[in-house]
Amino acid sequence: MSSRKRHDGSVQAGAAETRKHKRMATDDAGQGKLEPEPDGQHPGQPGAIEPDLVRNSSETPDAERLVAAGELFDDEFYARGAGIAGSRAELAAHYLATGEAAMLSPSAEFDLRFYRDTNPDVVKTGASPLLHYLKHGRTEHRYPNRRRLRRDAEQVEASGLFDARVYAWDRGIAALPGLSDAEDYLTMRNHHAPIGEAFDSDFYMRAYDDVLGTGAANRGMPILHYIDIGRAQNRVHNGHQLFAQIEAGRPRFNERYTKAL
Repeated sequence: MSSRKRHDGSVQAGAAETRKHKRMATDDAGQGKLEPEPDGQHPGQPGAIEPDLVRNSSETPDAERLVAAGELFDDEFYARGAGIAGSRAELAAHYLATGEAAMLSPSAEFDLRFYRDTNPDVVKTGASPLLHYLKHGRTEHRYPNRRRLRRDAEQVEASGLFDARVYAWDRGIAALPGLSDAEDYLTMRNHHAPIGEAFDSDFYMRAYDDVLGTGAANRGMPILHYIDIGRAQNRVHNGHQLFAQIEAGRPRFNERYTKAL
């Protein structure tokens, strides 16, 4: 399989073009790494501005206020990582002007490198990863750090409903280096990707309109909704299960007696 559709409906070309650039840092053995450094920061090159991170100066004041007001900007954390001091507003301005291009995370809760690696569409636009998450990524159920992704992936893996072999075969290309198949599935946010016979995402979404609705019930992926809510409510999650319930509920009758009437 040479291509597949992402969550936004665009077609991802083959492995070499879709996953290759700006995806992962690698260790000495060539294995992909997504884990942050012990202090939550990644080593960067201060002052080395990457072209795709240059910002529109006309948006700077509003952007600075948005970052400073958000819970994902930890001024003490950022000041330590950047080796500077200042007010919260000054540090937020420094982050957008310099820190982000130097690959410094704004807090332990937002891993800048991780967000870039798992959201190449954001990098391609040249948008600030943190601003993108604050404006769009949160409501799109993107992951701001590896810990949150791992928490959900562990639920999916333990559910007994995710068949990694089916997902990998349908995906047709390698998972992001350093991610498990379940983690890759969640970061792709493709509601229609097959994950085995045990859970039919398309069936589940058609059967229950609250799965991708507004509010806390929407976890972004149908399987997460089922794990959190649907299972406890005994919701049907595939066609085979529905058919079995229909068959079990059919009224029983004496066929010979009926024919004799």
